[in-house]
Amino acid sequence: MKLIAEGYYRCREYADALVWLKKIKNLQKDGRLHYYKAVCELKQGMYSAAISDLKQIIKLRNYPVSYAWWRLGYCYRKLGRFDEGLAAQDSAIRYASDASVESYAWREKVFLARQKNDWELLTYSAAKLVETAGGSNDAAIGLLWTGFGYHQLGKPDSAAEFLRKHFHDFKDDDFKDEILFWIGRFYYESGDTALADSLWETLARTHRDNLFVWLAREKISGVSPPPPDSFVEIPDIPADSVYFAVRKTLMERRGKYVASLPQDRMFLRAGHMAKLGMLDVARVVFDDMLEAGKIGRTAEEKLELWRYFYALRMYSLAAKVGSQILSALPPGDYTTKRLLYLLPHRRLVEYYARKYDINPLFVYAVMYQESFFDPYARSYADARGLMQFIPSTGRETARRAGIDDFDPDDLYDYTVSIQLGTYLLDELLTRWREPVYALSEYNAGGAPTKEWEKFCPIDDDPIYCAELFDYRQTRLYVKKILAKYRTYCVAYGLMDF
Repeated sequence: MKLIAEGYYRCREYADALVWLKKIKNLQKDGRLHYYKAVCELKQGMYSAAISDLKQIIKLRNYPVSYAWWRLGYCYRKLGRFDEGLAAQDSAIRYASDASVESYAWREKVFLARQKNDWELLTYSAAKLVETAGGSNDAAIGLLWTGFGYHQLGKPDSAAEFLRKHFHDFKDDDFKDEILFWIGRFYYESGDTALADSLWETLARTHRDNLFVWLAREKISGVSPPPPDSFVEIPDIPADSVYFAVRKTLMERRGKYVASLPQDRMFLRAGHMAKLGMLDVARVVFDDMLEAGKIGRTAEEKLELWRYFYALRMYSLAAKVGSQILSALPPGDYTTKRLLYLLPHRRLVEYYARKYDINPLFVYAVMYQESFFDPYARSYADARGLMQFIPSTGRETARRAGIDDFDPDDLYDYTVSIQLGTYLLDELLTRWREPVYALSEYNAGGAPTKEWEKFCPIDDDPIYCAELFDYRQTRLYVKKILAKYRTYCVAYGLMDF
């Protein structure tokens, strides 16, 4: 029984784990399993029950109490008992048995400080999180939130200096671009506009396409992308034009172009299955061959595969090899980005984009991020299809969109997925009038998005607000889609910079 409960727990099947944990007699004698029960309860939103168990653990001391105090403080925060939450986190820090739990507790204090609108406490706690989390994702949160804390306290120069001090603690180039953008912003607000412009110009010249490079480019050029909440015609650019342009580039660089499709028996068989409509099976075979290096050994071979996969409407594979081809091409040519930034099922996307008055490239940016153009994609949360709906959301959206006889398996049908995704994006953009919050609700749901919007300290700066979202996944999701949208707009001639 204990092994079954622990197995479910380690697989994060908390509801099933809790069923088995409750069957164990004298559970309190095993501190580890007792702690697991409390965690399962809080994961199910049973905060009062979790509090009772965590208090018992602290009293019995049958599990490291620092972890129990940290979890207890989390439950208090969820119940709106913020002062008790802060006291619990102070105890977690006092009894911390390792650096991990100490950083978790400081992170919770950051969230609690924001709930209390206490920017002094938030700034201090976020700085301690940077100190204890050592270059991790939590340290990244702490760094940015310390900067925003100083900014909200009217100290933009301190914000800039703190970010500069820790800039080299992080290795991820995209995150360092993000830090650099905000350093420029804070210097600009402290009056050093020349330094801010210099930093943004440096950032704008990089060949990365994350959101903060795009924002720097917009600062320098004054050019912004078209609004996503209105339909725009995409120029008619045949896929073959991209193929021939890249082929010409490869030929010029290498002096020749020698490539053809593989004649391997397995490759031919997979192609036959694809032509018979067995795309899900063929995709697995092709993907395995790519991963094993049996096909696509050179950029030229990859380009032939890209054209082949695109023609078969196996867009996720086309994008995969397209990404690999781009690494062999000179950066900065946005026409070649179309190898990766595809327009699958274009007529259908444009039909619904026109019907719901939404920019089709915004739909494609979401599709890219959600499923990488794979109609059979399925997430750990059971989100399905091109636009990644969980069955309950799909059913409710289908009802509002007037789709009768909806079945969850319909989400693997790209025609249904595109209609539902476009319909929902239009609803959210209409509700929020701002893509940051629309994307946040698409990813995290309405309740947390409303809370984050309420806590945003600057009404007219949604990117600033997105940096203060609780969920790391949602922060990254929003920023990645906004970046992809800009890349799409440049690649297809709707934006120039």
